[in-house]
Amino acid sequence: TFYVHGGSRGLAGNQELLGDLWSFDPCTMEWTELSASIIGPAPEPRRGHGFVCNEGRLFLYGGGIGELDPDGEDPVVDDQFWMFTPSTNTWMRLSDGLGGVPPAGRTKFGMVVAREKIYLTG
Repeated sequence: TFYVHGGSRGLAGNQELLGDLWSFDPCTMEWTELSASIIGPAPEPRRGHGFVCNEGRLFLYGGGIGELDPDGEDPVVDDQFWMFTPSTNTWMRLSDGLGGVPPAGRTKFGMVVAREKIYLTG
């Protein structure tokens, strides 16, 4: 299964941030919108965030959550870390329950999974 979350559409100065969540099943060749059936709180709409799958759960970090400035940059960058569990259709904000100092919020970076660990770069 392939998942898509958020992003933006439109031109600079007139962009709409998206917070929708979709899945694509390559066996049936069908898209399903999951955001309509999500239980509980979910991340606010954003673009330029990291989004990966690890051990059957989806992880989201950072992204731009405000209007683009005249140079096309994100003036409001989020540092929240979220987990989505497809089997229960629930999001959980992980930012508050983690130890240590989290990385600064960022946008347009790399986020990958390797050997069951999540790495950020950029």
